[in-house]
Amino acid sequence: MSTDIVVGIDGSRNAGVAFRWALDEAELRGARVRAVLVWSYMGEGDSILGVG
Repeated sequence: MSTDIVVGIDGSRNAGVAFRWALDEAELRGARVRAVLVWSYMGEGDSILGVG
């Protein structure tokens, strides 16, 4: 079984709730939390690069 819990953080309220859950769950399981910062980039070059 993995000893890491991975949670995405994007600054939203739901991400904060998920992060708190991950911390609590990690404490129960003796696991580590790995937080991954995610965001949406809405730059004008997206259509040129084929992003989105």
